[in-house]
Amino acid sequence: MAGQESWRLGESVLDGVLGADPPLILYHYTSQAGLLGIATTRMLWATNMAYLNDTSEYEYGSNVIRAAIKRRRTAESEKHDKFLAETESAFSAKAHDFCQASLTESGDLLSQWRGYTENGNGYCVGFDANAIRARAGVDGEWLLTRCEYRPSRQEEMAEALVDQWFQSWEKVNAAPQKLGFWENLFGPSFEFAIAANVLALSFKDPSYSEEREWRVVINESGTEKVRFRTGKSMITPYLEIDLRPSQPEQCEVAMKRVIVGPCPHPSLAADSVRMLLDTKDYKEVEVIPSVIPFRAW
Repeated sequence: MAGQESWRLGESVLDGVLGADPPLILYHYTSQAGLLGIATTRMLWATNMAYLNDTSEYEYGSNVIRAAIKRRRTAESEKHDKFLAETESAFSAKAHDFCQASLTESGDLLSQWRGYTENGNGYCVGFDANAIRARAGVDGEWLLTRCEYRPSRQEEMAEALVDQWFQSWEKVNAAPQKLGFWENLFGPSFEFAIAANVLALSFKDPSYSEEREWRVVINESGTEKVRFRTGKSMITPYLEIDLRPSQPEQCEVAMKRVIVGPCPHPSLAADSVRMLLDTKDYKEVEVIPSVIPFRAW
């Protein structure tokens, strides 16, 4: 991951979302094409966060961070104004550098079928959360972050990050000769801008709390790995999350369960999924129909 050390500043604050323990299985709702793609390539797609279906998701989190930044302002402090100007610039510059894939603790939830599949015509794919966690972290290929829905906790975490940010900014400006490579290149707010974006991605409106969402987040500012797919209104950039091990000591992110969405012929639909998984060498994957009494046909 580019600039891996840039995750480290603010790490203690981020522990509330990055350090949380996931359940045994995390689920991903997807279409027929999505399941075929995952089974065939062993890849998940992480969408550039500027192109998410609901752009207000990132705006909500970023507004929480911006409010915490502005609360640092004092009318008589020119130093605070300079910090705020630099921080705002660094924070906004990072928005397009992140891609994310959504996961959830909820394996058979009506609102998820309605929101992420076409009238329930899709699948809920459960992955080994411990394997995801093992591949994540500040030294991993991606980050696994738990969404925080409580406004009081969001505000507390944002203010703690900005306080730490300001203290680092003061120290760096007092001794500019000690700047590191990334600070020399982008300014002393670079690392905290990365951390602020991770928090922004992790904060969601409390009205969505039933989703119990987790996110796989990738920081990739280069273009060599970016792919493109059709979207609802525009071409959408994304990155592939490789579930296969890239190092001998790594484990594959195993598929553990597939829940077939509400459909007219659940047993027949489950059989075809079972056949698909057998041909792709997925062993011991549980395939079950949804128990939600939802009819869209």
